Amino acid sequence: MSSDDLMESRKKKTDRVLCVLDEWPEIDRRKKIPTAEFQQRRKQVWETISQAPYEAEVGFVFSDEHYSGDVPYLFGNTNAAIEQVAGAENKSGIIAGFEGVYVAGQLAEHGGTVVYPTESLQLADENGKEEAEPGKLPIRVQELILNGN
Repeated sequence: MSSDDLMESRKKKTDRVLCVLDEWPEIDRRKKIPTAEFQQRRKQVWETISQAPYEAEVGFVFSDEHYSGDVPYLFGNTNAAIEQVAGAENKSGIIAGFEGVYVAGQLAEHGGTVVYPTESLQLADENGKEEAEPGKLPIRVQELILNGN
């Protein structure tokens, strides 16, 4: 295939995509899942895992920039940017490393949750406890589980 043929092939493919996009209905970007729905989702999951046969004292869900996981579904957090975040299901909060805490914090209110900064999820080359959210000291995941706060 010559380079002219290749360019024509790419142009035809692009034109087909543009035709579809021209016909696509407009998306209302103001539509959001209500906060109450995130809270209800977490309540249903917690009621299930805290009873027999599981009898869990805490549950975790995980996401990072490669795997959105259950954190967006349960907490409304779409941290697709920097680092890992986890959702803790006992006192409903998002556990995030020092950089992720800022992204997660921007979305937490809409999800009806709080964000707990922790060094447990910080990137391997980070060294900056001073970067934690002002007024909030980083916590260890164990403290969250044991104290429920």
